[in-house]
Amino acid sequence: MTSDDRAAPDRERYSAAALRAGMLWLYAEAHGLATAAVPGSSEPEEDSDLGEAAAAILSEQGASASRIARCRAGIRAALRVLAAGTAAEFSAEAYDRTRQTVIAGEHSAGLPGHRIWPPTSQTVRRTLGEGYWNSALRAVGLPVSGRGRARGASRYSEEDYRAAVRDFLTAAERAGTPTSFVAYQDWARAESTTGAPRPSGAGLRAHFGGWQAARDAVDPA
Repeated sequence: MTSDDRAAPDRERYSAAALRAGMLWLYAEAHGLATAAVPGSSEPEEDSDLGEAAAAILSEQGASASRIARCRAGIRAALRVLAAGTAAEFSAEAYDRTRQTVIAGEHSAGLPGHRIWPPTSQTVRRTLGEGYWNSALRAVGLPVSGRGRARGASRYSEEDYRAAVRDFLTAAERAGTPTSFVAYQDWARAESTTGAPRPSGAGLRAHFGGWQAARDAVDPA
């Protein structure tokens, strides 16, 4: 097997179809649409690219048949809402929050060295939206939020800073590693090398006014 063969699953996982499928699934989960009827809409034909991309990735991650069926049902539900023109806003923060719920307990099912699907909002933003959440929303057909970062603005939004702290603390808790400022810097550098750039430690402290303030902003308890 060549290195290209080994890399192929990751390329498929982050293809446009896979990202769109994941976004629609999480949208449906976030809005409780799996069993909801949308007035004035008819059952759409499932987009085969989306359904097959989702099913292939979930199978690779060891998902059960019922989980795959739930995902595909969620995608269909989201498509019904889009077809009816009644889709609600879906922030990057809501996406990541829903993702954490959906993938809870699934981390060990991913292949070694591969990130679990659906990916984080940063990957969606970077791949579908050229770095902008609103552009990613447009690519999927979801309504654009007025809170998104405008082109030409600071590289990281408020959500980016908060997500970085949350994700770091979650990763440290799972690994049983320190949650110090130095540990965050090491983690952020490691994330960047995998194609998921995070705010630098200095940038984080400047934004929140200090490391403890950054932690308090996402975990006030």
